[in-house]
Amino acid sequence: ASPTSLSIANSGGTANFANDITVTGVTALNSGTLAILAGKTCTLNGTTTWSGTALTGGGTFVFNLGGTTTAGVPKLYGSTLNLPAGQTYVDSYNAGGGSVELRSGAVINNAGTWEYLGDRNIFNGLAPMSSFNNTGTFTKRSNTSSTVSLQIPFNNSGTVNASAGTLRMTGQSFTQTAGQLVLNGGIIRTSLGLPLLIQGGAVTGSGTIE
Repeated sequence: ASPTSLSIANSGGTANFANDITVTGVTALNSGTLAILAGKTCTLNGTTTWSGTALTGGGTFVFNLGGTTTAGVPKLYGSTLNLPAGQTYVDSYNAGGGSVELRSGAVINNAGTWEYLGDRNIFNGLAPMSSFNNTGTFTKRSNTSSTVSLQIPFNNSGTVNASAGTLRMTGQSFTQTAGQLVLNGGIIRTSLGLPLLIQGGAVTGSGTIE
């Protein structure tokens, strides 16, 4: 049976599900592990906070009412996380040097609105490489002195907004096949000689690419 609410607050806490589940109420993913088996889906229909729980098991997680992160290290291991169209996820962590860890071929699919306000290093902790696919809107905004470093391949066919601070591509590719990359006062920075692969869509606005 599906739980009406879900909270994982203890570092050793683990919730394992072998079948599809739908959580209708509040979900607090603060620590520990939440696992859904490959081929199964965990759909979170209520308010979701994701501050440290490792989402794992090889299945699919759906933030069906969006989500928020204010602290901690969100983790996605060998699984898929979907943000549907019309929903918003906001990471407002702003303490400097915070990480978001993907590993083992994890995939984030954003069809909604995905926003970072402060410093985050989004990295792959264990092979094979993970990735971020954006068909919605991805935005770096708010803190002008902060940096979001993308250390995984980022594939864009939606909209990427560099509205404040720095959006840095670190050691992996940024590939745009459609949509737009919008400079709205922020900085786009590449490293290790990697170009921005603009294969379609547009680059618009006013800002800096370096």
